[in-house]
Amino acid sequence: MKQKLDTVWLGMILGLVMPVAMLYIFVQNNTFDGFSLKTIIDLASTNSMIVKLLCISIFPDMAAVFLLNTWEMWRACRGVFASLFLFIAISAVFVVINS
Repeated sequence: MKQKLDTVWLGMILGLVMPVAMLYIFVQNNTFDGFSLKTIIDLASTNSMIVKLLCISIFPDMAAVFLLNTWEMWRACRGVFASLFLFIAISAVFVVINS
């Protein structure tokens, strides 16, 4: 079973879905009551809040890398790393735009 789950593609899918889910949960559980998603995105993109939200959303990826490394699932770990670097690149673009 471990061999079937140890694929780069599964790691990339896991690494792309977890930050989006974390961001959704974070936004829904915090002070954004009554705002639509479009309003939240507009608000976040006008100031540096989008960078903070993206940084918070990558925490599950870091935990997944640690767990996959511990379980010696190297290919899946590489996939999560690839998606983690994608989110970091997106954060860097927003930092450059907002500065």
